[in-house]
Amino acid sequence: MAYTPKVGDYYSGPGAGGGGASGYYRYNGTNWEWKGRSKPSSGRQVTKEQARGTEKSEKPEDGSGDGNGSPTKSLRYPEGLDYGKETDYLLFTFHRYKDNTGSLSENGTSPETDETLFKKADGLPDQIILNMPQEVQSEFGAEWGGKAFSFIGRQFASAGGALTTGDFGAAAGALGNLITNTITTGEAAQAAAAAAVVAGINKIPGVGGNLTMNDLIQGASSKILNPNVELMYEGPQLRSLSLNLKLVAKTSGEADMLRKIGRAFRKATLPSTDSDRFIKTPSYVKVRFMRGSNDNPDLPKYRMCAITGASVNYAPDGQYVSFAGGYLPALQIGLTLQETKIIFSNDITIEADGAQY
Repeated sequence: MAYTPKVGDYYSGPGAGGGGASGYYRYNGTNWEWKGRSKPSSGRQVTKEQARGTEKSEKPEDGSGDGNGSPTKSLRYPEGLDYGKETDYLLFTFHRYKDNTGSLSENGTSPETDETLFKKADGLPDQIILNMPQEVQSEFGAEWGGKAFSFIGRQFASAGGALTTGDFGAAAGALGNLITNTITTGEAAQAAAAAAVVAGINKIPGVGGNLTMNDLIQGASSKILNPNVELMYEGPQLRSLSLNLKLVAKTSGEADMLRKIGRAFRKATLPSTDSDRFIKTPSYVKVRFMRGSNDNPDLPKYRMCAITGASVNYAPDGQYVSFAGGYLPALQIGLTLQETKIIFSNDITIEADGAQY
């Protein structure tokens, strides 16, 4: 009689990753899930052959692939680690923009969600699960620049600021002060006259057009205009993330897993092509610092990222060695990522319980 699996059935087999560390898989009604090394306290134990022979049975997301060259569903390192509710780990998923969505959102202050813009990337694993890196750092940046306002420019700026708020009285007052100062102070008149003279001189052939108002004033009176430099905000920077991941294999199964992980990140970094006229942009990656099945509330969240750099060091300890069969015992993967959308102050709630950007 053919075996029919029931929810709660379990069997013993090699740990997730295909290595030698054994553990238990349990049937959830759809497939067989890796449950760790502890034997379930309830349910019916069956043989591995019985479980593998069922129509819906499949090896859990352990990076084994289907044997036909298709990408693996999930790559995990280290093998046999039970990702319980208190386990911290790093989760990568790969995506592409959905058709006719492009990379521009209609509302820059309220970007579309990743779910509405992106779909799963073909040819790459559904997910890569890794242990936490040694260093986790988040850094925001902003563009600031010094802007020079002379005493005349400062008056114009004051008038312009009043106009933007609709205070026409204040704008008129600022312009009035500018006119009064120009009439009553020789310095303002001198600056205005110098600006007019410089504009004319720079049009004379042979001068080169490189004289400034300060050049003329300095030549006449050994003075220049006070620049009154102010620091002005110019805009936000897209956040970047650098990860340095050293992965050491303890078994040949883990070594094979590391090889696939290195290839997956290399593949995700590169564009693809199906014609000689266009190339497709590389895949995007979603990086999540996890605790159990949720985002880690103590670490930052990231929006969809582009991989701007990926390096793989095949001899991270300074000496090339290999296992019997040619497997490498360790890899060091360096990733440089950049978010595709700007994070705004509104996206962070200080008193929230969950993970924040």
